[in-house]
Amino acid sequence: MHEFKDFTRLFKNVKKCKELNWQEKAILTEIISYQLNGDSFKVKDITLAIELGMDKGTISKFVNRLHKKGLLNKTTVSFASLSGGKPKRLRTITVIDIELWTEKGKTPPTIKAIEAKPKKATSVEIVETPVIKTEITSTETNTIQLDVKPVVKTKKVVKEKSLEEQLHEADSKKVDTNTSTIKNTSTGDAITIHAFNDIDNSTDTGNIIANKIRNNEKYEFVNVLVQFGDNDFVKDEAMLIPNSNKYFLKSRLKAIDESVID
Repeated sequence: MHEFKDFTRLFKNVKKCKELNWQEKAILTEIISYQLNGDSFKVKDITLAIELGMDKGTISKFVNRLHKKGLLNKTTVSFASLSGGKPKRLRTITVIDIELWTEKGKTPPTIKAIEAKPKKATSVEIVETPVIKTEITSTETNTIQLDVKPVVKTKKVVKEKSLEEQLHEADSKKVDTNTSTIKNTSTGDAITIHAFNDIDNSTDTGNIIANKIRNNEKYEFVNVLVQFGDNDFVKDEAMLIPNSNKYFLKSRLKAIDESVID
């Protein structure tokens, strides 16, 4: 290891320079001391780091900064190794305008600023994500079908009550057929009803009523005059269908099932 000589000196212009930090001042002072003593500064960074109490990376960084600031001159010479292998390299460092640092009355040299490295522009790559559709192969038809679930809008369906349900509901509420409202007027003890507007002749309706009578349900039949024309009336009996403004004729019910009529 290279041993330093005891000739390191402090220089006022170096100490007063505000553009240098203390590590740069220490390194610059060592090199000036060597140079004033007539010796070339060929000390390796690791050796200088041990002498100054720094690490090798710090020494290398600040030596390069002093060089970029225009304060140092570095010369590297390569020569063949006597033992073979890679050639050896020898670096020599000298201080530029050394008298500006060491002589009294001299103004320290102007220290140029180090240009900052431009930041690399970060490019953003836009990658389109492919849309993957799942395909299902039908084993029966050997065709390809897209696995697409259709959006089904649910619609509330109101189920219309059947006539049988209406009759049962009317029975449970004990509807009095005599109180049911109808637009026809009474003639004596018979109710006048229109043959085409007020009568239900449906066979289905007759079968429902007949089944209910077989189950011992009672319906009241009233005397009616069935009007076919202005002066055309036919006497009959009829029951008012619960929850309806229609009548069902006794004669029609007898024609459907005579057994339910007394």
